[in-house]
Amino acid sequence: MIWVGPGWPLLSEPGTTPGQKDQERIFSNTVRLSTALRRARVTLYNLDQPGTTEPLARQFYFERFLKGVSSAHDVQYGDLALQVLAVQSGGRVLNSSNDIGSSVAACLADAQVFYTLRFEASAANHPNQYSSLQVKMNRRGLTTRTRTGYYAQPKSLRDSNDWLQDRP
Repeated sequence: MIWVGPGWPLLSEPGTTPGQKDQERIFSNTVRLSTALRRARVTLYNLDQPGTTEPLARQFYFERFLKGVSSAHDVQYGDLALQVLAVQSGGRVLNSSNDIGSSVAACLADAQVFYTLRFEASAANHPNQYSSLQVKMNRRGLTTRTRTGYYAQPKSLRDSNDWLQDRP
């Protein structure tokens, strides 16, 4: 999926922390959205033309939130940013060119060559346990983009709630 435009505001400024209820809501939404994208096998790309009023550092501010969130206590509004979701889904953020046509072409070329890897994930120790993923290549010059992680569920939840079952 290619999203053309800036997405939505990150709402995370340095030194700001959401309240506990907001953290729980943001974490729940992060888990649900990440799981829905993974299960639907959607890779998200974000194309945005650089703005003349947007500071360069702000264009890449989303990178602070790429690592994945393991609990509601650690979540920030920026964890739900479009750019973060794009990278975490295995897609890209292209925000340094005004040539939308070539950016779309780059996304389409990127999506034409792919492999599907499947593995059996072990049960989590607690609900919504974040597990990082990484695929390494043993050949020089090759680039790998993949989902960066997923939220696993304990076996008891996996068996009783089909919508929560973890199938990376």
